[in-house]
Amino acid sequence: MAQEILLKVLQDLTEEEFNKFKFYLKDPGVMGGFNPIKRCRLETRERTVVVDLMVKAYKDQGAVEVTKKILEKIPRNDILQNLSAVSSDPEGPQTRSGKTWRNLEEIHS
Repeated sequence: MAQEILLKVLQDLTEEEFNKFKFYLKDPGVMGGFNPIKRCRLETRERTVVVDLMVKAYKDQGAVEVTKKILEKIPRNDILQNLSAVSSDPEGPQTRSGKTWRNLEEIHS
């Protein structure tokens, strides 16, 4: 479940925002108590690979927490609010495109 949500978060980022996201993943100052991911592992990576790297490094809940920290830095507070609301909204939060992540899940299935 966390992997799917994280992938949808990363898919909603522009290419520039995604590059900033990867930049912050390697910055120990942003990561708090989490170890940064090495730059060589993040070079020219697809969003699916970045999600896999995050979940392997931080486990599900840790990857969500890291994502929240980075979304604050980018800043993409709209996605941050959606990510925080995932468990509380039965329909699922909306992306910037206005579709809910649940709708996107159905479209991509």
